[in-house]
Amino acid sequence: GTQIQGGGPLLADRGTLTIGPTGELQITGAGAALDGVNVSDNNTATIGIDVSGAILTLNDSTVISGGTLTVESTTGSKLEITTGTGADGATAGGATLDDVIVTDSNATDGIDVATGVLTLNGGTQINGSGSGTLTIESTGQLAITGSATLNDVIVDDDGIGAGVGAGIYVSGATLTLDGGTQIQGGGPLLADRGTLT
Repeated sequence: GTQIQGGGPLLADRGTLTIGPTGELQITGAGAALDGVNVSDNNTATIGIDVSGAILTLNDSTVISGGTLTVESTTGSKLEITTGTGADGATAGGATLDDVIVTDSNATDGIDVATGVLTLNGGTQINGSGSGTLTIESTGQLAITGSATLNDVIVDDDGIGAGVGAGIYVSGATLTLDGGTQIQGGGPLLADRGTLT
């Protein structure tokens, strides 16, 4: 799939992608990766970023600020977070959603934090409508560093670390769970269960 590499270890050094008030970034076919890119999504009226039947990978500390992001119910639609490799001078380390309204309609893949950290802040909301899924793999983490809401989402937390290494880590911020959100830790043994700190 297509890759957009922003490069630069510092936020100010990274390449930028701006979605205008009536613009849309659509992810289809073989999918795409945003690698170390600063994305400004100014479309709050419709769908700024639409993931349909494909995988959108965010890595190397990509930041999406504002607007809307939809993971469609279509088979194969997924938002995947990985650490990245530090390509093009970027800093490896997952991704951040800052003040983004996410609609997760995929009941199987949805949002997958495979490796690295997905950081939510700035009032980001993930709305699942009862079927949307968010999976935190054993090698991933969901970090809340500013206000964020999980609304009617099914969360599979497979991160078994403790303290700052917990599967879900809320640091100096508020994580709101609403609309029947479920966080499932799994594991028959205490040591195998997902953690929230």
